[in-house]
Amino acid sequence: MEVLIPWLTKAHEFGLENLNATTEHGQRCREEVRDSILPGRWIHEQTGTIMGYRYSDSPIVIADPSASEPPTSITEYIPSTWPGARAPHVFLSDGKTSIFDLYGLNFSIVDFTEAGKPSDEFVTVAGKLNIPITKVHLPGEAHCKVIWERDVVLVRPDGFVAWRSPPGRAQEVNVGEIQKVLLIAAGKSG
Repeated sequence: MEVLIPWLTKAHEFGLENLNATTEHGQRCREEVRDSILPGRWIHEQTGTIMGYRYSDSPIVIADPSASEPPTSITEYIPSTWPGARAPHVFLSDGKTSIFDLYGLNFSIVDFTEAGKPSDEFVTVAGKLNIPITKVHLPGEAHCKVIWERDVVLVRPDGFVAWRSPPGRAQEVNVGEIQKVLLIAAGKSG
């Protein structure tokens, strides 16, 4: 059986008795295994690439023409609700509850407005379209809203942002726009 992981191949070649030996040869064997592991370390230093990945051109993501796409970084994760980005993690004011804990299994509409009218309208329209959705109304979570950047954000079942309200205009989004957003995000219209 061929081993495709370089450090494991090296370790296998040397054998446990040599890797555990307290001799100079044992030390050299351990150093060679270490040196074969270190080049793979780069994958753990790419938090920005892994966590900051965006489906910006996806047909089930509604673009945000009101802002420029945020910067990306290979090594640093920059939280954003830019459509197509992974919805950012944040703890609520209680310091224990993750915003992710409030999501449903399907779509989630996260609403930071005081009255929650936009999310109520999303739930009503989604019900008529037979699209399962969970309302997450967080009017008192100002620190979350800062990170989430908008008053209302639609999150897909996979945790990526499908749409976000125009800045300062969440209350102006009408039923027709909501229907269009939900149909696109659910892959029922394009």
